[in-house]
Amino acid sequence: MPSDIRNRVPEGVPTGGEFAQNMRTEPDLGPEVREDRMDVEVTPALGEWSEIDHDDDAYDEVTVRRHPEIPGYYRATAEIRQDFTQLPLSSDFTAASDEDKATYLNNRHELIEGYFAGRYGDTLQEGMDWSAQFHTVDADFDHAPTPAEVDETLARTRASTIRQDFSNPLMGANADLQRIVAEHDAKPLPPIEVTEAQKDRVFQGFCSVQLELDRDYWLEQSPEVDNPEAEADRLFSPENISPKTRDDLRSTFDAWLGKHSGDVDARHPGVVNDQAGMEGIGEDMCLSRFGAGGFYSGSESLEEKVVANRLAESKLMRSDGRELSEKGFIVGDDGRLYWE
Repeated sequence: MPSDIRNRVPEGVPTGGEFAQNMRTEPDLGPEVREDRMDVEVTPALGEWSEIDHDDDAYDEVTVRRHPEIPGYYRATAEIRQDFTQLPLSSDFTAASDEDKATYLNNRHELIEGYFAGRYGDTLQEGMDWSAQFHTVDADFDHAPTPAEVDETLARTRASTIRQDFSNPLMGANADLQRIVAEHDAKPLPPIEVTEAQKDRVFQGFCSVQLELDRDYWLEQSPEVDNPEAEADRLFSPENISPKTRDDLRSTFDAWLGKHSGDVDARHPGVVNDQAGMEGIGEDMCLSRFGAGGFYSGSESLEEKVVANRLAESKLMRSDGRELSEKGFIVGDDGRLYWE
């Protein structure tokens, strides 16, 4: 390992201590470290740090200074920097702007910090850029250590574990964080109150799109009837939906809004108080089932896209527990519309 040393004056002094060497009787080295122990002079009065130019890739930086509290001791501090903006949390996150990423991470600060506290007993640095978060790990010595001793000792601490955890984007802490954040983002926001009239608007919006799609499909089959266009208009009208199907679909949307009304309001603030807007939610729900835009506008922020993803991926569950099929309306033997 090279013994090239660079001096720097830190902005602050990290605290704590995790690993202490076994006590050994050492001669008093005086105010300066001997050249044969470490190629640097450590001056307590100036509070200077000595940065070791080391070969070990486990740490971004290792510094040594006299112990701030115990006379005759020395403290080595390993720093492991982590750029959270480069974590593969999701494809949307990877493609987002730095500003969007910062907002996203700030909104999940407690979640991410809780993970680090549980895994490493560590906390995130307060008031720091997410691209420059770092962990510090201390090792104390009862003598002035050589660079080799510092690396050997730090290798037995959590410093090397933290670095190894983040070295593979698909394993370790990266994979865990990806899973934890994905689980968090998949949970709908708390629902808000929605009136019966608003629920009916969502149902109407959904049916209007679905009826138009099914009407066009029916005409494509070249039905052998007089005036196919007029017959299609008659068959695929809201009034021709059978009562049973109407009740079944309405209860399906009531249940969906009971779970996702909070997301609806977050995606389109104030829409629950707008009748035309609630009809548009039903239209979006129908379109999203076919991958045709739906809840996406193409200009969402990262947080808005998280909500849009939840809505687009949500399922319409019928009262009997089955998911609503994507086959749409069919004409029954009695000429009424039923959901296939």
